[in-house]
Amino acid sequence: MFIIFAPLGLLLIIKFKTHSRAQKAFIWGYAIIFLFALIYFAFFDETDRNIEISLAASIKGEQLIFSGETNLIDGAIIAFEIENLDANHFFLEGATQVRNGKFQEVVYLENFLSGEIHVWVVFSPDYYNDEQPLVVIDQYGARGELLEGDNVKTYDKISYVDTYQTLNYQTELGIITSGVADQNIISSLDRYTIENLIEELAVINWPDDQFQQEEEIRSQLKAYRSMAALTIENEAEA
Repeated sequence: MFIIFAPLGLLLIIKFKTHSRAQKAFIWGYAIIFLFALIYFAFFDETDRNIEISLAASIKGEQLIFSGETNLIDGAIIAFEIENLDANHFFLEGATQVRNGKFQEVVYLENFLSGEIHVWVVFSPDYYNDEQPLVVIDQYGARGELLEGDNVKTYDKISYVDTYQTLNYQTELGIITSGVADQNIISSLDRYTIENLIEELAVINWPDDQFQQEEEIRSQLKAYRSMAALTIENEAEA
């Protein structure tokens, strides 16, 4: 607004010398405010567009907890993607918001398989642009074009800043079918848990042939019951 009206005020001063003192004072006021605004934005604007994002992730049971710190302004939306690398690239995605220079989210992994979990967080005003506050878009550009620094990457004319972490996740299913199962872990599971987990594995990984699956299930059950000191003879007592 100052940029538009202050020059107009200066023109009015030059063109109309017959203005009253009040009118001239009003116009000069616009001009002075405009000059101060120019000086501020030219020399004192400390907007930080060199963005940094840190990430710390951990797994507790079926919960993946990740958090981080950033110098993004409050309200900025950071996108995230959680990928199960060993399960045909199964992934979840979502967004978290910066508050007081920090962000944190909890994601449940109940449908994930054992293996590597890739946690990726990324900021660009173009991601979730319908939800990004206008002040964020104004500060960093609609497609991140105002972002600065060595951390900035560009893909398909969109600039962004990202970071990632890879974790190892073990489900109960993975523990008892990994081929290196710990006998103490297996013996802590009851007979019904073992059966359910092995049957679940059959559905996920084994051929569609029902007879082959049933035979494999019987074989696996016998092996793991034996490891858990649950023999066929005493399984009813387990």
